[in-house]
Amino acid sequence: LMVAFGNFSSLIFHTGLRSARAFFVIAAIAFVSFAAEFSMDITPGETRIGWIGTGVMGKHMCKHCMDAGFSATVYSRTLSKCEDLRKAGATVVGSPKEVAENSDVVFTIVGYPSDVREVILG
Repeated sequence: LMVAFGNFSSLIFHTGLRSARAFFVIAAIAFVSFAAEFSMDITPGETRIGWIGTGVMGKHMCKHCMDAGFSATVYSRTLSKCEDLRKAGATVVGSPKEVAENSDVVFTIVGYPSDVREVILG
């Protein structure tokens, strides 16, 4: 989605497109096109997942993936929020970069746009 955001952010301002809904429809179409071009099989036991953001939602979503057989590398700014996942077998690392280096697929579940920027852009 970040790729789609990068490609279409100027479209919103240059075309007068003011609706966030229209923007996200365009971004979703671009993302689907991008994903189809670079698709891969995602298989429990083979695909390493990374998880950034292990708060109220992220912790449970990651745990469901682990229960399905995926190995997980996780990061949260508040390390105590990773503890339950560590006990369940996840590898806890100290930065989003380390998550990416040890994962085939990375999920981000963070609260606010500023958090997304911090995680993705540093």
